Amino acid sequence: MAKYATGKQTAAGNSPVEVVDAAGDLLDITDVGSITVNSYGTYDGTNFVPVRLDGSTHATNTIDYAHHEVHDGSSFTAEHNAAGGSATKATISFTTPAGTKYFHIVIEARTNVAAVYTLGEGATVTAESGTNYLARNKRRVATMNVSTVLPAGSVPATAGNVTVGGTVTDFGTVLETFQVGSGKVGDNARGVDEWILAPSTVYAIEMESQAATSEVRVSIHWYEHTDKN
Repeated sequence: MAKYATGKQTAAGNSPVEVVDAAGDLLDITDVGSITVNSYGTYDGTNFVPVRLDGSTHATNTIDYAHHEVHDGSSFTAEHNAAGGSATKATISFTTPAGTKYFHIVIEARTNVAAVYTLGEGATVTAESGTNYLARNKRRVATMNVSTVLPAGSVPATAGNVTVGGTVTDFGTVLETFQVGSGKVGDNARGVDEWILAPSTVYAIEMESQAATSEVRVSIHWYEHTDKN
C-alpha cells in the first residue's frame, strides 16, 4: 500500500494524503471501515515530527543546519582584537580534538588599514605564548555546553579554550593568505566560507597590519558535529 500527498493543507495543520492499493486505485473508506493517516516531515531520533506551516502564509518553516546547531547548543564563537602600529597582529590558534566530531568553521577578519590575512593548518605556536580565551556558546540559556576545542600555545591546555595573541612561528600548510585594504574578510555564505577541520591538528588564523594606527580583528564561528554516516 502506498501513500501520496495531496496539495492542500487542512485547518488542523496536517497535510492530507491519499491511500491507494497496489494497483494505484484509491481506497474507499467503506473498504477499510475507518482509517487515520498522519503525515510527518522529519524524524528527530526519537519521534516522527509533523510538518508545521506558517499560520499566515502556509509556507513551510525551516532553518538551515548551522542555525539548528545554535538552537541545539553546539555552536561557538571566539575573537581577538588588537591595536597598535604596523605589524600589529590579531591571532587565534587552537588544536582540534581527536575523534570524529568535526569542526565546521567560518572565519571573519577586519582591519582599518592594509593588512595580511593568513589561515594555517598544522601550525607551530610558541609554548606559553598568548592567553586562553573561553569559547562562547551561542545559546545563552540554561546549562551551556562547553566546546571540545583545545588551546595552542597558552596554558593551561583546558578544553573549551582557544589561544589569542599566541606567537605563530610557522603556519604549516597555508590554506589561504592574501593582502586586504581596510574592511573585512569572510562573513559570506557558509557554503562559500566554511572549512571542515581535521582532527588533532593545530590551526592558526592571523590578521597582521601593515600600517600605523591600526586596529585588526579576527573572529571564528563554528559548530561541532559527528557525521551521521
